[in-house]
Amino acid sequence: SPVAEKRIAAEWKKMKFHKWTGADIQQIANEFNPKIKGIIQYYGRFKKWKLERLLRNFHFRLVKWLLNRYKRFAKSYKKAYSWLRKVRKDFPNLFYHWQLGYKAM
Repeated sequence: SPVAEKRIAAEWKKMKFHKWTGADIQQIANEFNPKIKGIIQYYGRFKKWKLERLLRNFHFRLVKWLLNRYKRFAKSYKKAYSWLRKVRKDFPNLFYHWQLGYKAM
């Protein structure tokens, strides 16, 4: 439902993981994989396109983390998304939704 989608997105926003500059991507994956798995198992049965929209929101927050953590991206969302696609290709089992084939980027 739209209410659940907004609640999940607000929870991710409230966690402010884009400011976790001391964490690496593996630590973020370890933190969020159980949450993402539960969301997919509970909400992913019916409207997969809404789930993909929610995962796009997660990827946007992950890119914000990249921009804060690695200064080499020079505030370029394009470079950060490109790097994230490369990581997804090289480590397809890092995030739970990548294992299932959700790209959402």
